[in-house]
Amino acid sequence: KISMKPHPVEGLEYVTAFYQSVHGEIKSAWHKHDAHFHWEISIPANTSATVYIPAKDVGQISEGAHKSVLLSEGLKFTGMENDHYAVFEVGSGDYSFLVGNE
Repeated sequence: KISMKPHPVEGLEYVTAFYQSVHGEIKSAWHKHDAHFHWEISIPANTSATVYIPAKDVGQISEGAHKSVLLSEGLKFTGMENDHYAVFEVGSGDYSFLVGNE
């Protein structure tokens, strides 16, 4: 089981990382710009992940072609953690999250 939880901090604008697991490559790349947080992840085949998206409200999050994260296939919203993270269970695949007001 994969767990992904970015920790954006002041002064750090972007992070890119990957890990070669026995199931394939796990990738995470995020960047901040103004009031937006953009995060792209890849979850290998035959795996799943718990993903913590830094947001105060799930309504601030879109996935893919700027559709509500609650309408995206392969994502299951499980709740908020400490009013700082929206928590999702995700299946294998590539995801692109955008947090912020358009």
